[in-house]
Amino acid sequence: MRIKLPSVTRILTSFSIILVLTLMVLSVHPVSAARIFEDGFESGDFSKWYPVTPTASVTSGNAHHGTYKAVLDAANEYAQARFTLAPVDHCFMRAYVMFKTFPTTGAQTTILGVYNQAIGRYMAEARLVNDSGVYKWALRYYNNGQYTVISEQQKPVLDTWYCVEVEGKSNSTTAAESRIYIDGNELTDVSQTGKNNNLPITCGYIWANTAVTRWYDCVVIDTAYIGPECALTVNVVGGGSVSKIPDQTVYDWGTNVTLTANPTIGWSFDHWSGDASGTVNPVTVNMTSDKTVTATFTQNTYALTIMVIGSGSVNLNNSGPYYYGDVVELTAVPSTGWSFDNWSGDLNASANPATILIDGDKMVTATFTQNEYTLTVSTVDSGNVNLNNTGPYHYGDIVELTAVPVTGWSFQGWSGDLLGSVNPSTILIDGNKAVTATFTQNTYSLAITTVGSGSVNLNNSGPYHYGDVVQLTAVPAIGWSFSVWSGHLSGSANPTTLVIDGNKAVTATFIQSEYTLTVTAIGSGSVVLNNTGPYHIGDAIQLTANPTVGWSFDHWSGHLSGSTNPATIVIDGNKAVTATFTQNTYTLSVSIAPLGAGSVNLNNTGPYHYGDVVQLTAVPTIGFSFGHWSGDLSGSVNPTTIVINGNKAVTASFTQPTPVGGYSIHISTRNTVQPSVAYAGLVCLFGAVLAALRRKKK
Repeated sequence: MRIKLPSVTRILTSFSIILVLTLMVLSVHPVSAARIFEDGFESGDFSKWYPVTPTASVTSGNAHHGTYKAVLDAANEYAQARFTLAPVDHCFMRAYVMFKTFPTTGAQTTILGVYNQAIGRYMAEARLVNDSGVYKWALRYYNNGQYTVISEQQKPVLDTWYCVEVEGKSNSTTAAESRIYIDGNELTDVSQTGKNNNLPITCGYIWANTAVTRWYDCVVIDTAYIGPECALTVNVVGGGSVSKIPDQTVYDWGTNVTLTANPTIGWSFDHWSGDASGTVNPVTVNMTSDKTVTATFTQNTYALTIMVIGSGSVNLNNSGPYYYGDVVELTAVPSTGWSFDNWSGDLNASANPATILIDGDKMVTATFTQNEYTLTVSTVDSGNVNLNNTGPYHYGDIVELTAVPVTGWSFQGWSGDLLGSVNPSTILIDGNKAVTATFTQNTYSLAITTVGSGSVNLNNSGPYHYGDVVQLTAVPAIGWSFSVWSGHLSGSANPTTLVIDGNKAVTATFIQSEYTLTVTAIGSGSVVLNNTGPYHIGDAIQLTANPTVGWSFDHWSGHLSGSTNPATIVIDGNKAVTATFTQNTYTLSVSIAPLGAGSVNLNNTGPYHYGDVVQLTAVPTIGFSFGHWSGDLSGSVNPTTIVINGNKAVTASFTQPTPVGGYSIHISTRNTVQPSVAYAGLVCLFGAVLAALRRKKK
């Protein structure tokens, strides 16, 4: 069904009383912004709108939500409210609308739409049409300079809030779009796409162009689909509450609402049901329709645990189950021979009976105590008594007593309420008890033995007790020395001490004193001893001095004197003896035969000692020749050597050549013999004559 409407110019001219209400947007929104405008009229007026016709009003009561709603009820043909916005190519406008009257047959009324204010063109508009008594939703859109209205076979009713949303999209080609949504459902039969509309959208409006009364609430313009407001109903089962973020009665379509279950004290959150499920807390609900969510809480059940120390029981006026805030009475009932002492744990008191308030799991201990008896233990002398139970003691207790003597003491016996010497022993508690343990001191021995010659003096001859300190002094015999302690004492300290901690045995070892005999030699020789040591007092040592060949023993010095050899020395301390040796001196006598026939030269004229090597050189007189050696030297080697190993006598024999028939003297004066040579020959001849005369004279 297509209906042609009068132009905007005619409408504004014919109804001059209409005030155009223009909403001045306080801030300029860029095209990319989502929310362009919204008004729920909770200010109680049209303060966000301009201009406003005189017949438009804001009243309280029966709003879609909140307190106020807008009422358009034009006395003439229609009333209009518009608002200005920055130009956009694509937007959505949504409002909640309730019709109180419908248009007459064949008439139609504008509800809301988006508009190009500059040239007065309605880009997309939602209308209500009376088509022969059938009321239909309709879309009016602008395409190629003309308006077209398409209606939908959907029948609204009076006094019902409808979510009416219109979409307008402009484009310079054939991609312009117009749509209408009722309660979130697109009326596809009237949606238009592929239209040519290149006019930007500059405002939105609500309009009553006929005398049809309608109410408006929750007006929103956005660049994206808005959708119907969604109510969120939250129910609670049990003790608790649910908080919402954001906390609203209704929400825009698509809003995520966070629900947090908050149990009351003594309750626990159990689960979600309805449009939320599970046990996750908090939970998020996406508002795409009206939602109902129930949070179920369960009452906590608490335990009351009763413990008993001692012998008795506890009666309760309520055996459970227990809930937060319950008051339970506890009565302690002691066994015979026992008394109630106190409550502990989550109840600290001594009153009986007592009450406890349940605000969580509770644990209470009732302590009962037995009648108590004493066990008095005393000791005689040094020791103590260990008890396997130090009390308090109760009737029928069996206590073990162990007598523990101090070191060096022994347990003797029990007396008082316990007799005998059994240790450890037990006593039955059937009243107050007193027991005495008697101890006696131990006596220890100290045995002394000696090895060698000596004795041991003690500063305490006994009897000995634990802890006594005894001084021992080793006294060696003459010629002996103390060496070492052994047995229960060690070391060589003298005197020394021994601590008595039991029977002791000590040995003192003495050793004979040892002395030194130091023998030295002066000269060349040695001393032989008939005893090389060790030496002790009274030892008689024989010393024999043995000179080296060529040497002689001379005398003793030091701790021995004289020249007796061998000699004896008696050891009465450390001794030092020196044996002195002197070197022998030998003679070397040299003779010439015949006398005057020559001489002997010696490389060493003495004195001579054993082993000296002397070189002898025979030097004949003129006219003689060396013949040979005799005496302690033989042979004719010249020069020669002799080894001194005693007194030596050597004769050097020379010989003179003798002509046959005697001697003759012939002096030649030939020129071949020099006068000096002749003279020398005469001298030799004369010497030879003299030598012959001497031999003859002898």
